[in-house]
Amino acid sequence: MFKLKLKIPQLICFVVSLLLLGCDEDKRETPSSVSVYRILKDDTGNYSYLSAAIDRAGMRSFFESNERDFTIFAPINQAFIDAGFPNLLSVKTADPVVLEKILKYHIIENKILVKPIAGEVTVTALDGNEITLDRIKILIRTGEISVFFANGADILSRDVNGTNGNVQTINKVLVPKTNKNIMNILAENSNYSLFLAAINRASLGSRNYAAELASSSQFTVFAPVNAAFAEFMGGKYNSTTSINNTPPQTVADELVGNHIINNAYFTYKLPFISLSLNSSRLTISKTFTYNAPNAIAGYNTVVNGGAVTRSLANAMATNGFVNGVGAVFALPSSLTLSDAARANSNLTFFVAAVDRASTGGVDFSGMLSGTSDYTIFAPSNQAFRDEGYETIDVVNTASPSILIQLLSKHFFEGSFYSNSYPVGTFNLLSIGGTDVEFDNTTLYTAKGPLNTAPGTISTRNEIRKNGVLNIINQVIK
Repeated sequence: MFKLKLKIPQLICFVVSLLLLGCDEDKRETPSSVSVYRILKDDTGNYSYLSAAIDRAGMRSFFESNERDFTIFAPINQAFIDAGFPNLLSVKTADPVVLEKILKYHIIENKILVKPIAGEVTVTALDGNEITLDRIKILIRTGEISVFFANGADILSRDVNGTNGNVQTINKVLVPKTNKNIMNILAENSNYSLFLAAINRASLGSRNYAAELASSSQFTVFAPVNAAFAEFMGGKYNSTTSINNTPPQTVADELVGNHIINNAYFTYKLPFISLSLNSSRLTISKTFTYNAPNAIAGYNTVVNGGAVTRSLANAMATNGFVNGVGAVFALPSSLTLSDAARANSNLTFFVAAVDRASTGGVDFSGMLSGTSDYTIFAPSNQAFRDEGYETIDVVNTASPSILIQLLSKHFFEGSFYSNSYPVGTFNLLSIGGTDVEFDNTTLYTAKGPLNTAPGTISTRNEIRKNGVLNIINQVIK
């Protein structure tokens, strides 16, 4: 009997083949005769913005001195760009007091090692604020690896030793936890003005979201940025006026409640399946990119198809976290993958293949209608015809074992989306163990080992009750 080879794509590492740089901590040892300042100054590809900030803040002597040991959580250049410093000149002309304040939150007294960390620990920065460090283990194809975080930011290379301290490379400029609640954080960021207006409008309905998000109760909020509203429901909520002209309960049901969950989570700790305050289902896709340029490497989190923006992730409030997302979450669907496929006139051959293959010992029909999550790439009717299945009758009389082999290349365990991975190519194993190459650079395509060219995924990322539906214009081989 054909044996399914189950893999978990929600949490998987892959190699971006552009450059083998970045996150491999074992390849970035630095001679102990070099000061931390020199480590940072010499590595212009990663730290030119940081070293410029050190010079501008008047802290060079601190970073060169051997009178004290310290640890620096060193943001890469892209982290400064994401934090609002678009070029080196903007750093070199910034307020020195502001830069000193930023830097002091990234420095810990004494040399500390990250590799021995076994779980969540808290350390105190030079400015008196706390940084939360953590380590989790994830399973990749070659085995289990550990990944490390500082306030939810990825620690890309670890424990690089200098004469006067250690360097820990991170991909985000850290911001300390303040005494502000979630509503305060939303209000101070102009990116969230439409979502904030929606919260206030929805709070006039049956539930006062604004009061709850300003209370001591703990929440995690996924806040769509303003640009995300243009495509949601035909632009129904793309202005404060249109939001205020919509009944409060409608705003609550269609928009606000879907973006909030109970309890406070760093993004890397989000449960894969969460219920929003509207009791709608949120599916979390988490992937980790390694052996890639530092600007790309690290953890990626997508919630119901909306990618969490790294620079806007894990903003710490007194009562939880705010995460900026690039899409407004689609309204929850009550349809299963089976319901959606059987209702689609372009998937009648696929449905026939599922039913026929299910008589052969692998219950694909049950996968489509069950409670476990799958991401499927269903070949269109024309794709089956191109493969020699000219009519549904041909499918219905085909060998179940042959159809099992075919379908097993189109089913993937768990939920993932075209934007679960950074732009480029990535490979995932299907439930049958086929290594399928995906490309989300411009179009979304998939190519099996025996395909001569990629197939275009014309319908993508349709969120269903038990997974994600995609339609592809060729059979994956």
